[in-house]
Amino acid sequence: MVPYSPGGSTDPVGREFSRLLAGELGTGATVTNRPGGDETIGVSSVVEAAPDGYTLGLTSATGIIVQPLVNDQLSYREPSDFTSVVKMVEAPNALLVAAGSPFRSLVDFVEAARRNPGQLRVGTTGRLTNNTFALLALEKQAGIDLNIVPFSGGAGEAVRAVLGGQVEAAIPTASAQLGLVESGELRGLAHTGAPRTTSSSPVPSPSATQVRHPVQLRLPHHRAERCPSGRCRAADGGRDHGRAEP
Repeated sequence: MVPYSPGGSTDPVGREFSRLLAGELGTGATVTNRPGGDETIGVSSVVEAAPDGYTLGLTSATGIIVQPLVNDQLSYREPSDFTSVVKMVEAPNALLVAAGSPFRSLVDFVEAARRNPGQLRVGTTGRLTNNTFALLALEKQAGIDLNIVPFSGGAGEAVRAVLGGQVEAAIPTASAQLGLVESGELRGLAHTGAPRTTSSSPVPSPSATQVRHPVQLRLPHHRAERCPSGRCRAADGGRDHGRAEP
């Protein structure tokens, strides 16, 4: 189960894992996309699946850490309802604009936001997702007010809104959008990972820019495979994987 629509960064991770898993088990492995609810729709579908060890969910901190803290209507709680199987990915988000945007750098973006409080629209993958928190940190540290626009369909929907002019920027996971940056359709202003160690990256780190106030956006995005607690044995002949590191 992938809790976002195709076109973003989570879906290809799930599909590659599915391909490798099918080869390892010698059987088919199907990806099901269940977007919406800041991952809760998809995560709930895993909880409610038959307890046979054949249903896995690819989630991030949004669905299994943040949501249980703020939403008391959920049918699940971590760790009582889930067993973490493996940490799959750690990937930074990137602040992206269309190629024709007047913003050439993070400096340009922040200065425009200061001149126009609440006017710059930035797409995220949900109300309480990792990239939304990155924007809230940017607002606080740079002293700006952004119009944060959540897209329940995930990064693909947010990026399409940038390309279509519905929002001025988006902050999806960087890796899935590098093709559009390298082709010239999108421009990368900054990413939320560690400062780059090579000049080959098309997206600069905040420390490589000259923003008037220091901006630290060290908020990498983690994704992990999880299954309902105690239900990860059947699919692989009874091996107990235990709990992965958070």
